[in-house]
Amino acid sequence: MVSFIHMIVSILFLKGYHSIKCVDQIQLQLSSSEMTLLNNETIFKNLKSIDRTMCQVYVEFDFINQKLIIKFGQSMEFPRLRSVENTYINIVTTMASVNFEKKINQTSIKTKINLICYSNDKCDQQLVFEILDRLIKTNYKDLESHIRSLIFVQRIKTNKCTVGNDNNTEFCSGTACSWYHSLNTKQNEGKCEHVPLRILPMIELNTEIRMFEKLKIRNGEIESNPIRAVFKHQSSIKFWCKLNNCNNHRIGKVVKEVVNKYYDLWTIYKVCKSNEE
Repeated sequence: MVSFIHMIVSILFLKGYHSIKCVDQIQLQLSSSEMTLLNNETIFKNLKSIDRTMCQVYVEFDFINQKLIIKFGQSMEFPRLRSVENTYINIVTTMASVNFEKKINQTSIKTKINLICYSNDKCDQQLVFEILDRLIKTNYKDLESHIRSLIFVQRIKTNKCTVGNDNNTEFCSGTACSWYHSLNTKQNEGKCEHVPLRILPMIELNTEIRMFEKLKIRNGEIESNPIRAVFKHQSSIKFWCKLNNCNNHRIGKVVKEVVNKYYDLWTIYKVCKSNEE
């Protein structure tokens, strides 16, 4: 009886199993001169496909050095998606100080994207192409200059941080204060944390989207713009700075305003919704 049940389950599983065409596992590295829509489109057309149950892509863009890395067949994140969701995108932009010597004070600006989809053939290639168009056109210079001036070390020396969602300050035995803001819940939270001093100050902008995607078929032909329904979109801001109560909610509020002005945390949402009629 148990074997019979196992057989039925296996049959049902095989019936539910389907494969889609994904870009075969490959790593691409492009310089700034190669990061044009024409070149990207040409490169994508020449990539080999392979049958998989889902497509995965990891993208890393170094704004300072103008280098782009695309790893098809790989993803750093593997979330548990509901049955109604067939596409997951996570984009994280990090600005951090690079202080290898006391006299050097540079900034690293990187955006990392993890994408998983099993909606249709070549969904990985299609989504990466759409997102890169926005990513490459983003200018981080104004955001970086305003953020650095806000979360640098203040003149008053004190090993205190704002802790919690009120204006309570506490002694911090760590190396940094942090401030977190969720654009979805509107909640703020301050903390005392241990972070390497050489990367301070640092800010991280995080956006995640989960959606359902389906190809449109008209007159027997598949259209390029799919039908999309976004089920979940959430974004957050977090920064770390060198103590001195640098994470108080007044500074946090100004940082949030600067981010809203110079960086679009709704980029992915707009990309995903832009193809809807």
